[in-house]
Amino acid sequence: MAFLRLMVLVLIPLTVVYLSVLAYLCQRHREHLLANYQPGGTERERDAFVTAGVRAYAARIRGWLALAVFGIPLTGLAAQVFLTNTM
Repeated sequence: MAFLRLMVLVLIPLTVVYLSVLAYLCQRHREHLLANYQPGGTERERDAFVTAGVRAYAARIRGWLALAVFGIPLTGLAAQVFLTNTM
């Protein structure tokens, strides 16, 4: 039971880190798309292009980012608790 409480307490800051890193990466990609947009279209077309690009990018990195932010630390914590309890 204490292990589950520890996991929940660790999940809260990890969620904040995940959302912050996702927002940062999406903003960086948005700036990249705006810099590489070919002029000649309307502002509405540009916004649609950038929004579609950011959504596709966010969908592509969500899985890897979740694995990096949640999976690695929680696996390490579980391994540490397991090794501490068995040795």
